[in-house]
Amino acid sequence: MGYDGNVYKDLQRDASIIRVLERLHARLGPGAFEIVDHWEGDRVAIGVAKPDCHSLLAYISTLGMAEDSYWVSLEFPPEPESELPYTQGNEREVTSFEELVEIIQRHFASANRRR
Repeated sequence: MGYDGNVYKDLQRDASIIRVLERLHARLGPGAFEIVDHWEGDRVAIGVAKPDCHSLLAYISTLGMAEDSYWVSLEFPPEPESELPYTQGNEREVTSFEELVEIIQRHFASANRRR
């Protein structure tokens, strides 16, 4: 399915999240991530996951953030024998879109190092 410029507009999200998804799509290209929405009621947050490993996820929030700043929380697959559905990674404020892209790219690439 090709990107027609309106895919993310159907999400029930704040315009700040729609903008970040559109920018990520434009920067990373089609198929670079999939939306994993564990936070349907949160209009200022969204999860983007590595397409072939949804448990490798970056949670992005714009709540209370300045323009072009984001809160990002990284999730990894669960540890063996863990009852939790994921392993919590680093979380922090990101102060530019370029930094957000870099963090997501490194996070998704970490799947190759963990296997």
